[in-house]
Amino acid sequence: MKKKWRFLVVLLLMAALLLPEMGPEALAAGDKVSVNVTAKYLYEDARGMLPLINAFRTGNDAWYIGTDNRTRISVPGLKPLEYDYELEKTAMLRALEISVMYSHTRPSGSSWSTAYPFPVGRFYMGENAAYGYGTAAAVFKAFREDNEGYAGQGHRRNMLMKEYTRVGFGAVRVGAFIYWAQEFASGKAGGSAQRMSVNKVNASWGTLLRSNIRITTAEDELVMVKGTTVSMPNAYLFSDSGARHTLTGLKWKPAKSKFVRVKKNQLYAKKKGTTKLTTTVAGQKLRMSVKVVSASEYVPDSAGMDIEDYDTPLGDSEIEYFYVAEEEQCFLAPTEDQPEAPAEEAGTGETEAPAEETEAEMTEAPAEEADAETTEALAEAPEEAATEAPAQ
Repeated sequence: MKKKWRFLVVLLLMAALLLPEMGPEALAAGDKVSVNVTAKYLYEDARGMLPLINAFRTGNDAWYIGTDNRTRISVPGLKPLEYDYELEKTAMLRALEISVMYSHTRPSGSSWSTAYPFPVGRFYMGENAAYGYGTAAAVFKAFREDNEGYAGQGHRRNMLMKEYTRVGFGAVRVGAFIYWAQEFASGKAGGSAQRMSVNKVNASWGTLLRSNIRITTAEDELVMVKGTTVSMPNAYLFSDSGARHTLTGLKWKPAKSKFVRVKKNQLYAKKKGTTKLTTTVAGQKLRMSVKVVSASEYVPDSAGMDIEDYDTPLGDSEIEYFYVAEEEQCFLAPTEDQPEAPAEEAGTGETEAPAEETEAEMTEAPAEEADAETTEALAEAPEEAATEAPAQ
């Protein structure tokens, strides 16, 4: 009997040694979170891109650089895009989402295409995204990519896709930055102008932790007067683009309950003294100090961490960033019967792409399929270059 028990103990120890360590990302991979976003929707700014893009499509600049990085390939006969208010809602939502995670992947972990108001595979679909530009004209100029080679003109080719017939634009100010999205599609434009009221983004911690987010407490130390009650502290989520978002509803636990007490998301100061509050966010422990003092000892704003003013918009002269997401084109071709753009008219084999293709698979398309590659463009220039000179 003793031998059996010893054998079981040895097996358990071996299993413990062989199992991979569960880091924060693994622990949080399935966790869902709702991120509060303080944003202002800029409808007039967004719609200001429509005359710019239509003049571009129908003018003498409707060309892109070929794969040899020398030849200009003209795209004649392009028609103006119609404005689609359903796609505008999609674009506004996507602009809000990229303030949380700057990617064509949504913060929830799903593809950008799932934000569209129709099923994937029914129409041609494409997305351009950027942030840091103060005006529609500035971000449009960046999307044109006049001086780039073939690899750097994904956004340009996207705007020159002949299969697209409609478009919606999004512009959202979050803190100091404006986040922009262009959403393209084939088919007939529709919808009516509406105002967005969304101020939350559904996300997955596993997805967020794979981007460059940072989580921190709002303060290093919270000072309370004995006998008073305050709301539980929040924390900040800093996105990979630098936007700051507030995380609420955290479950804090005091190290010493004789000084403070937690009750119904409120913190009550019971007795003079100092203790630590601890909470866990995405498998990451956050700690902050709580100091309880008498009314005579309390000095307002005597403690706390200086937080940079992320809510002050930058002036146009300060915004010289070239943050346009990734160099690949962000695009999907229809897989169902679609009278607006039959397969034989596509010219580049776009209609043969299965709807379930991942973004990584799409980027493996041959270089000569210029039009097909162009629609999913997120071209991210190095930060050093972006801050030194305006987009060319």
